[in-house]
Amino acid sequence: MNSIPHNKKIVSNSLKAQLKKVKQLEGRINPDRAWVQETKASLLNTIATTSAPVAVKEHTRRTHTAIFDAVQALFPKQLLFQAKPFFVSFLVFGLAASGWIASASASESLPGDTLWQIKLATEKTQIVLASITGNDKKNVTLQLKFATRRAEEIKTVAAEEKFPPEEKTKRTSEGLKQLQENIASIDTVVQSDAQKDDTGANAKQVNDSTAQISETLKEVATSVEGVDPTTALAQQVVATQQAVDEVGITAVKVAVEGAKNDAERIAAQDLVEQKIVSVLSDADVALHETAEVKALVQQVDVTAAGGVTTSVSSTLVDPVGTSPSTTPLVTTSAFVPGSTSTPSFTITSTPALTPQQTIDGILSQVDKTSADVQTQVDEIKALIASNDLLGALDKATQLKKTTAASTQQTIEIKKTVEQVTSASKASSDTTSATRPASTTPTSTGT
Repeated sequence: MNSIPHNKKIVSNSLKAQLKKVKQLEGRINPDRAWVQETKASLLNTIATTSAPVAVKEHTRRTHTAIFDAVQALFPKQLLFQAKPFFVSFLVFGLAASGWIASASASESLPGDTLWQIKLATEKTQIVLASITGNDKKNVTLQLKFATRRAEEIKTVAAEEKFPPEEKTKRTSEGLKQLQENIASIDTVVQSDAQKDDTGANAKQVNDSTAQISETLKEVATSVEGVDPTTALAQQVVATQQAVDEVGITAVKVAVEGAKNDAERIAAQDLVEQKIVSVLSDADVALHETAEVKALVQQVDVTAAGGVTTSVSSTLVDPVGTSPSTTPLVTTSAFVPGSTSTPSFTITSTPALTPQQTIDGILSQVDKTSADVQTQVDEIKALIASNDLLGALDKATQLKKTTAASTQQTIEIKKTVEQVTSASKASSDTTSATRPASTTPTSTGT
């Protein structure tokens, strides 16, 4: 047998002695449990903080891949390869500059401008965020702010001399359509206020802002006179103003219905007084304009019109709520908040009517509209006297519709009188040109 070397025996005995001592430690070689827990928490925290950037990088990589896959589907690969550096730079610049562009466009762009659409998108984003956070007051404030901004933009475009008539008409109409959408959104918010405990909280703000917008649109109406030969733009301004005023009336009505104490009732009553005075004032202006157009029509020389039988008529719904008239009339469809349609009038040839019959029909309709306005004015005054505020506001809404119809009627009648007068003048000029020159007999001396 081979014997184990002496030195190895010594090492082996020494190792055995050390192992014996280790066994006698009674498990104290195991780490302390508290230390283990602390170390574990530290490691998990380190793993979490170091893996997050990896997840972000992976998400970014996937996003970039999706973008470039979409671009590859639209552009040839060779062109994309050449333009890839430019495309990446454009994305980076676009993301960095988007906020600046939106801010700059908010104060500079007008309806019809390229950046105007960016402005609208930015506004809608702010409104959505306000809605998500449930901040109703901020939502109303933003809606009114943007509607007021639209009115000022429209006023600027309508007064801008650098725009030719066709472009001014298009830009103004575009701004009015967007304002109608803004007003429809405000109307929705006002209607929802009626279902809340704090009804009328936004009534004064809505009333003041809509009154300001209405005054701005009155200035726009003056600026667009004669810009659009079809009068459609002027009628669109009137319809938009009607929608604005009706939202203001609705807000005041909500305040009256939601008043719970004396202070709120007094505040609501003040709003009613302001609104009624404004509505009656507009009605008075409409009556005055109707009287002027009636006098204008009466001055038309139909005998010299050369057989012109042009009349103003419409098959649209009568906004006053009366039955259709058999005489030639001017009327308009009721404006619905948020609608992009423009009330239109149709000028048709009526061979069965003589010029005098046409004029008589117009005068008859003018008298009827004036009577409707005056009747509703008297009814509102009676309701106020009996302290029926809600009834007065309901009647004020009806009066606004009648007043708007009267104003649009006046616009169209003026256009008709202009056409008849122009035809009369043309006929007169033609007659003068074809009439043979008169000869004066010469006297002979005796």
